[in-house]
Amino acid sequence: MARRLSRRLLSTYVADQLQAGVSAHDVMLQLAAYLLQNRRLNEHTLIVRDVEMELARRGQQVGSLHSAFPLSDQTKAAITDLITRELDAKSVSLDEFIDPSLVGGYRVDLPGHQIDQTIKTQLTTLKTQFRKA
Repeated sequence: MARRLSRRLLSTYVADQLQAGVSAHDVMLQLAAYLLQNRRLNEHTLIVRDVEMELARRGQQVGSLHSAFPLSDQTKAAITDLITRELDAKSVSLDEFIDPSLVGGYRVDLPGHQIDQTIKTQLTTLKTQFRKA
């Protein structure tokens, strides 16, 4: 039986493999096999978060971009440039999601950071301010 590895060690290994150019598909299959063999499948979301944090520490930001409507390439490039500047990232990779409940604007979720420029959040903020007044 393989020895039990810490989440930190697993996330470092996965980040090393990804940076070495190994296919993300192959690395994830290997990780899934390890988790299955060691009956640790319930930890998968924590390990993915740890891998994202390790990559961010190394300057590779991986996250998600949510918007009410599809964004233009120019807007996506501006968001990527903002993240690169603000977080001193070497590279940025964002999965895009359409969420009509946001009404407008965008939200970027990154390990340890969130950029929320949605109309939904702005309306909620206004609503809260009026209640306090």
